[in-house]
Amino acid sequence: MEKTSWLGSENGRDMIWNPTSTLFDNGGLLGGGQHWVYIFKNTINSQTDEDLMPGYDGGNFLYQNLVLDDNLRDVYRSCTWVYGPRLNQGFDLLSARRRPYSK
Repeated sequence: MEKTSWLGSENGRDMIWNPTSTLFDNGGLLGGGQHWVYIFKNTINSQTDEDLMPGYDGGNFLYQNLVLDDNLRDVYRSCTWVYGPRLNQGFDLLSARRRPYSK
């Protein structure tokens, strides 16, 4: 996920995934606070494909390639979807403390 800190009024400064319902404001795209979600696929085919995205590894491949090696190519060639979610007007996200379906 990626946050946009200049969108403080759209929850962009708090580093929490909490999109809003605002799409545009004064002609500018706010996109619900631009809380982007990136979806990646497993592209590794054999043990020799070190530079390809493995199955779930707790974020190790992303950390190694984005933070330590600055290797955007090996990461983003496995990106299949990017989505900017936003809330429906009049709805709120459920609190992490509230579990409406627990018995």
